[in-house]
Amino acid sequence: MNPYPGHYPPQYPPPGPYAATGQPQQVFWNGTGWQQLPPPPQRRGLHAGLLAVLVGLGLGLVLAAGAVATNAYAKHSICTAMESTGTHRSTMTEDDAISTIHDAADRMRGYGRLLLFDRSLKSAIDSLAADMDELATLSGALTGSTASTDSLARFFQVMSAVNTHARDAQRACGLPADGIA
Repeated sequence: MNPYPGHYPPQYPPPGPYAATGQPQQVFWNGTGWQQLPPPPQRRGLHAGLLAVLVGLGLGLVLAAGAVATNAYAKHSICTAMESTGTHRSTMTEDDAISTIHDAADRMRGYGRLLLFDRSLKSAIDSLAADMDELATLSGALTGSTASTDSLARFFQVMSAVNTHARDAQRACGLPADGIA
């Protein structure tokens, strides 16, 4: 028995139209009749956007760490080479010495390309590599009796530039700037 007649809904709600999902729409008794519930709010793609931001940040961190590691590797390699400048003496032929100078200049230029954050060392290494290439070229031209005084003067100018750029690189590495011994 119903103590409050007219205030409780009938046993079953009236059949309603189906929503676009194929499920019947929900209805509720508002005290005077059946009323349809408003549709649920649409989910925005917040999770996908947040995921994209997090992936972007993670990728940025990995790239930054890689850049720092690359710079540290290149600086360590260059500074180790600059630390031992002038300590190696050998009895190699002149052609071997010239090719060794070219190879060393190419290696230094390659390490210089890896320097991303240390501009002073990069500048010194690029200049030193260019001077070493010119020194090797002049060394080949000074062999034999065909050497001119102009070539010899240019050779000493380039040697002075090599020494100056080696000192700049040693300063950038935090080493004593004593040049090429």
